[in-house]
Amino acid sequence: MGTFLSKIIIVGAGLLGGSLGLALKKRKLAEFVIGVDSNPERLQEALRLGAIDLAATDLAQAFELFGSPAEDRSMLVVCTPVGSIADVILEAAEIVGKRRLLITDVGSTKQEIADKLDKQLPPSLRYIGSHPIAGSEKSGPAHASADLFAGRLTILTPTNEETVAEVTFLEHFWNLLGSSVIQIPPKQHDFILARTSHFPHLISSLLLQTLKTGDSVMVGPGFRSTTRLASSDPGLWTDIFFSNKEAVCDVIAAMQKQLESFRQMLESGNRSGIVKLLTQSKKQRDALEK
Repeated sequence: MGTFLSKIIIVGAGLLGGSLGLALKKRKLAEFVIGVDSNPERLQEALRLGAIDLAATDLAQAFELFGSPAEDRSMLVVCTPVGSIADVILEAAEIVGKRRLLITDVGSTKQEIADKLDKQLPPSLRYIGSHPIAGSEKSGPAHASADLFAGRLTILTPTNEETVAEVTFLEHFWNLLGSSVIQIPPKQHDFILARTSHFPHLISSLLLQTLKTGDSVMVGPGFRSTTRLASSDPGLWTDIFFSNKEAVCDVIAAMQKQLESFRQMLESGNRSGIVKLLTQSKKQRDALEK
């Protein structure tokens, strides 16, 4: 039977795209890995690291290298910022035409992509959203790791347009990269990720805005660890916030209520209420480590 995949195109040779290529090569899961990126330096770095076999600066060039998809053993994975994922997929659809191809991505928002693609893709082309809960505040292929997805959770967001076989194939793909896999609808995914990922990134950045001149000399490890996420790519995270603005605004409103409640307890001297809140939060945090 050979490798799991015959050919795969990875669009975006950054941290996630580079890590995906390295993981595929390390586990011998693909015969040919083609990397696509508009940045030639990133492509050269990905080639040097062995994350990809062939490089292309655009999709048209990549599909020339790709040739005809091998039946059931070819994929395209979009690893670009969320704001451009749907456009990349639609461009691929124009190039692929009636040829059969499975497409997924690694974006951290899903409903906006599903909405943009709704009824836009030919029957021969299937898109199933993927979101590996893996990454770093670092960016670029130089920080890529072949084990980035190992021991991590990957979320699939099918929309009932796909066959069971296609979803099963993609689930197996992520399993082979070391991920456990769950499936949830796109909108549910976005509201959960707003609470567990997107809003924490926002808070990390806002905490830094509270510093006054001279405060940084007294910053300790707690503040540094709490604001680590603010070192992430600003453009990438601006895309994410706008792509998931409904869910992020929902969490902001909930947090405003929490802050107002805490302020009232503090001003009124409600010590027992604050102890109760902090105790509950400690139990929730400790449970995350189990």
